Amino acid sequence: MSYHVNNVNCLLYIGAASASSSADLPAYGSETFTEVGMTGKIKLPIYERSVGRFNILNDDNRRAVSGKLGDQDCSGDIVLGVNDGEATHDTMFSDVATGNVYRNWRVVTPTGEIHEFKGFLSRWERDEYDASADSQEIHAQFNIALDVKPTVT
Repeated sequence: MSYHVNNVNCLLYIGAASASSSADLPAYGSETFTEVGMTGKIKLPIYERSVGRFNILNDDNRRAVSGKLGDQDCSGDIVLGVNDGEATHDTMFSDVATGNVYRNWRVVTPTGEIHEFKGFLSRWERDEYDASADSQEIHAQFNIALDVKPTVT
């Protein structure tokens, strides 16, 4: 029996190409991806459809129809270093600070699934600094808003 392990060897990759719309990005196969260093948690996009419910006269059964796929995001966190200098972290921060920067993204799961999608960084939030606690890692939480449905292979 196989099973999913919890985030061991789950890797996030950022595409080298950037554009002001996802339509202007290269195909995934011709993109150059770089692994994002020091990733912590990674949450893949949710697949959730809107649901319409209705009744037909003189029928006790409630009916449901499937609608559009809901908003999809990929979120997670990365560990920041002192004077980080990690190029992928700098790129991610620059993209969200600038705004309207679309990229190709790839997530490789521990089971070997490859999730590829186009989107932009919509959130970058550093942990708070706590002078009253012992030294601990500082993380930055990120959110990638997907522009198109992911490709999963």
